Amino acid sequence: MKKLLASLLLSTLFVKGFSQELSFADPLGDHMVVQQNKPFKVWGKAAAGEEVIISADWLSTEVTVRAKENGAFVGLVSVPAIDRGDFSKHWISISNQGEEKKLEDILIGD
Repeated sequence: MKKLLASLLLSTLFVKGFSQELSFADPLGDHMVVQQNKPFKVWGKAAAGEEVIISADWLSTEVTVRAKENGAFVGLVSVPAIDRGDFSKHWISISNQGEEKKLEDILIGD
């Protein structure tokens, strides 16, 4: 019985230690400003080989990327030009199988 418990504990720690939680890279956060009319790089971490979907409220289609063996993913999102004085708040999200992270209160500008 002790061997079984030890095996279960070790296998749980092994799986937990190598699974990667979905996350944005540290420089990306709420309340940021993204450059208008230029591609914007969205990057972060996910489980190795996992498909990550990048969405933004201004995009008509999502951007889908796959996390590398080390869990890193990178995607480019097109950012539209805006009208002068447009201070509309926007969002960007990343999602995978059942998990979603969202950055809010994003402005598009210069």
